Amino acid sequence: MEPSPVWGIVGPTLDVWNSDLRDAMEAFYRELLTTFDIRKALEAANESKPYQEWEYILEGAEIMYCRVFNHYLSELCAPKHLAARENEIVAEMVRRRNHRIEVAFDARDRARRMLSKSPRILRLLPG
Repeated sequence: MEPSPVWGIVGPTLDVWNSDLRDAMEAFYRELLTTFDIRKALEAANESKPYQEWEYILEGAEIMYCRVFNHYLSELCAPKHLAARENEIVAEMVRRRNHRIEVAFDARDRARRMLSKSPRILRLLPG
């Protein structure tokens, strides 16, 4: 495996009480740090329930990234938010170029081009 900042995340698939989350994560890490077996640790977090009933799962970084990116495109790049997002992008471009005025002239067109690609990218994502 290559080093990476995130390999995956373990957590609940539904809303849970904080005490239930604490108990599940306690069981998960106790088993993981004893056996170094992620499957056994997930079984412990899920109180040895059958897999179909698991509330706590491991989601790989790639799937997690797709979910976050899909949310970004479908929610934050929705038509009602695009004007504000465009302004944020323009402001960031100008800030990164030391507030040079000539950057501002081109920044809005570049921001619009960037945001216009979002619907095409969204169609490439699964589900």
